[in-house]
Amino acid sequence: MSTLPERIDFLLKLRGINQAQLADLIGIKKSAITNLKNGRSKSFSAENALTIAKKLNINPYWLVFGEGDPEPKEPSSEASTILKRLPSNKQEFATQLLKNLEELSA
Repeated sequence: MSTLPERIDFLLKLRGINQAQLADLIGIKKSAITNLKNGRSKSFSAENALTIAKKLNINPYWLVFGEGDPEPKEPSSEASTILKRLPSNKQEFATQLLKNLEELSA
C-alpha cells in the first residue's frame, strides 16, 4: 500500500469501521476522511495521524509514510528478542536496567 488513500482504506477494513466512525473517533469531519480516502487531501496533521495511530493501535510510520507493518510490534516481544540475543552476562544487566526504568515511570 503505497498511497495514503490505500492505507486509510486498509485501516478501515482492518479495524472494521467506516469513515464516519473514524472521523468521530478522532474528532474531525467525515468529509476530511472522505477527502483523504479519495486522494483529494494528500496528507493530514501530525496530531490527527498520531490520534488515529493511538486509538486504533496502528503503527504511525506505516500510516503516514507507508513504512513498516500496519500493526505495531509488541514491546515485550521485541524486548524479549533483543534480550535473548545478548550474552548471558549482559542479559542480567539489561534486565535490571529495564526494571529500573519501570520503577522510574511508575
